[in-house]
Amino acid sequence: MNAQLQTRNGNTAIATEAPADYIPVAGLENLSPEDFSIPSMKLVQTNTKGIENVTEIAGQWYRTDTGEAVAEIDVLIIGIQKSRILFKSDYDGGETKALCRSDDSITPRAEFIGPSVSYIAGSENRKAIVSPAEGNQFDMVLPATCGICPLAQWGKHNEPPACRLTDGWGALTPECDPVLLRFGGSSARVSEKLRNLARAAMMKRKPLYVKLSSHFEDKGKGQYYVPDIMLIKDAVPTDLIDTASAFIGLNLAARASEMMSDDEEATSATTTTRNAAPQSNEPDWSHVHDAAEFDEDAPF
Repeated sequence: MNAQLQTRNGNTAIATEAPADYIPVAGLENLSPEDFSIPSMKLVQTNTKGIENVTEIAGQWYRTDTGEAVAEIDVLIIGIQKSRILFKSDYDGGETKALCRSDDSITPRAEFIGPSVSYIAGSENRKAIVSPAEGNQFDMVLPATCGICPLAQWGKHNEPPACRLTDGWGALTPECDPVLLRFGGSSARVSEKLRNLARAAMMKRKPLYVKLSSHFEDKGKGQYYVPDIMLIKDAVPTDLIDTASAFIGLNLAARASEMMSDDEEATSATTTTRNAAPQSNEPDWSHVHDAAEFDEDAPF
């Protein structure tokens, strides 16, 4: 009979009767979240920092722990978590100390609640300016809620927020390895599509199995690779389903977000959205079809 187990971080897991060949790992219960690391799969841009052969693998998906890069990869989606990070407005990818961070896009981390930053609001002729506190009239105390923070709001002239919102998706690779997929900036629209697909899959109680690839876009003001997501109609491999079952009740994306360092966050923070529609703190389900409208051949 199944039972609910409460974990240290407040999530729940499903416990089942142990099979005869189960051998527990002694001492595992004494480890904390800081003892674990979840690698990322990120789409490489020509200006991505920290990769030696970046121009050779631009447009490919790069795995941070092994350094492997592939043009496309199949993944099973098992979780999502929104996060926010704030860098100074003249951030160039070199200095990676964040001015504020939130692991859930709702409240900042405890150490960032109360400190000040320097903030000069943008106008029609000037972008907003954010920097460390300078001890003058432009210093602003960071609020305890992201939703009321002016740095998380879109500007009057459709300027993107100074505080960057990112979707973190927990996924399993074909080798059953857990990884984190992060979508923000120019990838925000793609993540919206993935949210809609996840919603539809949930309504039909089917797994979300997708292929990741990319294509190049030249928007005049910016050139970058954009993720492509395609549903896989083939059955999900049994070993992937078995591994995913072990994560039921555990938000892998949330745990990965909490463990993410400023350096890891910064690697994808230099690509900004141009001419994009404002993105709210909440998922946008406005483009979700009723589950019954999907073709029977769809994989969910």
